[in-house]
Amino acid sequence: MSNMGAEIGATTSAFPYTPAMGRYLEATGRAAVARAASQASDSGLLSADAGAEYDKIIDIDLSKLEPSLNGPFTPDLNVKLSDFVERARREDRSHPRELSAALIGSCTNSSYADMSRCADLARQAGKRGMKVKVPFDVTPGSEQVRATVERDGIEETLTNAGARVLANACGPCIGQWKRTDKQGETNVILTSFNRNFRGRNDGNANTLNFLAAPEIVTAFAFAGRLDFNPMTDSLEAPDGSTFRFEPPAEKELPENGYALGDKTYMPEPMPMPQPDVQVMINLESERLETLQPFDSYFAAEDVARGSFELPPMRCLLRIRGKCTTDHISAAGPWLKYKGHLSNIAENTLIGATNDETGTVNEARDYVRPSSASESPNDTIPAIAKRFKARGQPWILVADHNYGEGSAREHAALQLRLFGCAVVLARSIARIAETNLRKQGVLTLLFENEHDYEKIGSGDLVETLNLTELMRPGADIAAVQVRVLVTKFHDDGSVREQFELPTRHSLSKTHLDWIRAGSALNNIRANATVAQAAASGAPFSTSSSQRTPSPLSSSSTSTDIPSGARRFSTAALRRASAPAASSSGNDPRYEQLRQLLFPAPATNKKQTGPKTLADAIGHGKASAEVYETISRAWHLHERRQKAAFAASLATKRARFDEALADLRKTDTALWKRANEYVGPTKRNMEELHRLRRMGLAQQGAGAGGASADGEAPGSRMLAKRRARLMARTRLATLFPRELRAPTMTPPAKGWPAYRPDEE
Repeated sequence: MSNMGAEIGATTSAFPYTPAMGRYLEATGRAAVARAASQASDSGLLSADAGAEYDKIIDIDLSKLEPSLNGPFTPDLNVKLSDFVERARREDRSHPRELSAALIGSCTNSSYADMSRCADLARQAGKRGMKVKVPFDVTPGSEQVRATVERDGIEETLTNAGARVLANACGPCIGQWKRTDKQGETNVILTSFNRNFRGRNDGNANTLNFLAAPEIVTAFAFAGRLDFNPMTDSLEAPDGSTFRFEPPAEKELPENGYALGDKTYMPEPMPMPQPDVQVMINLESERLETLQPFDSYFAAEDVARGSFELPPMRCLLRIRGKCTTDHISAAGPWLKYKGHLSNIAENTLIGATNDETGTVNEARDYVRPSSASESPNDTIPAIAKRFKARGQPWILVADHNYGEGSAREHAALQLRLFGCAVVLARSIARIAETNLRKQGVLTLLFENEHDYEKIGSGDLVETLNLTELMRPGADIAAVQVRVLVTKFHDDGSVREQFELPTRHSLSKTHLDWIRAGSALNNIRANATVAQAAASGAPFSTSSSQRTPSPLSSSSTSTDIPSGARRFSTAALRRASAPAASSSGNDPRYEQLRQLLFPAPATNKKQTGPKTLADAIGHGKASAEVYETISRAWHLHERRQKAAFAASLATKRARFDEALADLRKTDTALWKRANEYVGPTKRNMEELHRLRRMGLAQQGAGAGGASADGEAPGSRMLAKRRARLMARTRLATLFPRELRAPTMTPPAKGWPAYRPDEE
C-alpha cells in the first residue's frame, strides 16, 4: 500500500508499528531493531498522534472487502472481482475474454507469505493433475526471498505447475520482458505489479494490464480466461471432474529463517571512498556518457542587475490527460541507455498525447521549415532537439497529476537536456515536481485550471515577477508569479497578448537550485566556497556556469584576495546565515566583513575596515558586492520591524478580544479595568497601604528611626520609601484579575490574595 501511495499524490505513507513487523525484523536478523521498536511503541511512539487532524478519514472493514482488480492503463481504476468477471462474460465486453499471460512478484507482492499462498494454490491444482494454461512468470523481489523459496520447495511447486521463475529484479514490471507474441495485438495480462501504464510491460500499447493480488493472478493462470471467478467457480480437471480452489494457506515467515543466497549481490556495509580512481568512458559508447553540468537559465549580465526573469520561452506542447513518468521516459528497451542521457532522451515524451491534435508523440515547430523536405510536424523529441539547436528555451503545459508513477529521475533530466525551463500544469505529482526542481526547471501551477487551454504550441511565454520571488528576504509564499503569453498569426505577426496568474509551492532551497541551474550546481558552488574559506585559498565560481554566489544573489563570482584569513566551514555557515540583530553587535556580520574585506597581508597589526562603508575605501570588494550585502541587511531589518509591528497588532487584537469577553461576563470589572487613573492621584486602597507601611506622611514616623536603623530623612530611607511607593502604585493600578504573573507560581499554587498584603 505504501508503494502505491505515490499514485494518489502521497510522498510518504506510514503504518503504525505492529507485532508482525517485530517478527519480520527478528526473522531477518534485526532483533535489536525489533526490541527498540517495541519499546518505542510501548511508550506511545510509532503510532498515530493523539488529536491529529487529517484532511480525510476512510474507514475500511477488511472482513467485508472483496478482492478486486485495477486497470487497465492506470492503477487507480478499481473494479470488484465479481464485477470484473461479469463484465468479461458479456458479449459487448471491451476486451478479449482470453488471458494471454500472468505475472507475479516484483518488489510489490513477492514476500515469503505471498509466495507461500501462490504455492498452496499450485499444490491444490497439482493434486488434480492441473497446470497453468498461459505463460506464468514469477519474479522474486530479492535474492533473500529467491533463495528461501528455492530452499523450502516453493519454487519447485510453482515450476511443476508450469511457472517460469525469473531473476530477482524489476523484470517485466518496468519492461524487462522479451515478449515475442501478441505484439501489436489487443490482449489482456494479469500481474501483481505496482503499475500498469500503457506499453509499460511489453512495449505494446494494446496490452491491457489488470493489477491483482498474486493469489488471484495465480488462480486465473490455471483458468486461462477472464470469465472465471476463483472464489465461486469451478474448473475442469484432466480426468473430467470439477475442481474448486480452497482459500490458500499462508506461512507468514519461513520456519528455518531466511536464506542469504548468493552473497556476491551484497555490497560492503561501509565502502571506503576512492577519490584517486579515474572513471574512463569510451567516447563511442552507446550506453555510458559523462553527465555535463547544466547552465543556469539566468544570464550573468541579468544576474548582475538583480534580474531573475527567465528568457522568453516557446511552448513545445500542451499535453492531454494522464502523463506519467512512463509517458515521459519509457522503460523497456530504453533502459540500456540509462547511463547515456543523450541516447535515452530520444524517448522523451513519446507516450504523451498532443491536446491540440489528439495524436501521440507529435509536436509542431513554430519556425517554418527552411526546405520542403523538413516538415513542421515531427516527433516530440525531434522538435525538442530543434529548439535546443537554435538555443530556444521552452515551456511544457500539462494536465492533472503530471509525472505520476515511478520516481524516474530521467523524466526530469531528459526535459532539462533539451532545454525545458518551465513546466506549467494543472497539478504535478510531488516526486516529479521535486525532480524537476533539482534539475533547475521551474514548476508552476495554473491559478485557474481553465487557463490550461489558453496556451498552445508555438506561443511565446515570459515570466513576470519571478525576480521578486528570487529576491533575498522575499516572502516566498506571498509572491505570485505571472506569465505573459503572446500568440501569433501564421505570418508571424502578433495576434494577442494576455497575462495568466500562477501559484507555486517553492521553497528557498528550490529557488537556490533553479537559480544555480541545478541542485548539483548549487551543492558544488557551496562546497567551493566552504573549501576556500577553510583553506584560505582564493576561489571563484565558474563564470561559464553562470551560477550566482551563495553569498550574494546578484553576484556571479566572489574572489577572495590572497591575504584572506582562514575560516572554518562552521564559521562560514554562520557568516552566510541571515542576521538576527543589528550589524553593530552581530558576530556573524563581523565574520562576513572580514571574509569579504580582509586586512592587507603586509600589515598584520592593521585590523582592516570596521564597517562595510569603510571597506569600500580599501578597494577589496566591488561596490556591487557592498550594495548587495547592505541591501540584504536593510531588508532583513525591515522584515524584523514589520514582524515586530505585526506581533504588537496581534497582541492588541487579543487584548481587545479579552476586554470584549470581560464586558460580556462582568460589566463592573470591565468598567474598573477601563477606568482612567491619573499617574499622580492615589486611590483609597493605595492610601490604606501607605498608612499601614508608615509612608503616608513625610518622615520616618514617631520613633525617629526606621526599622532598619536608618536616621529620619536619610538618603537610604528615601530610596526605600520611593521603591515601596512605586510598588504600591503599580499594585493598585489594575485589579488582580487583570495582572499578568511575573514569576513562576510555586508548587502549591499562588497564595490567596489579601488587599492589605505588603
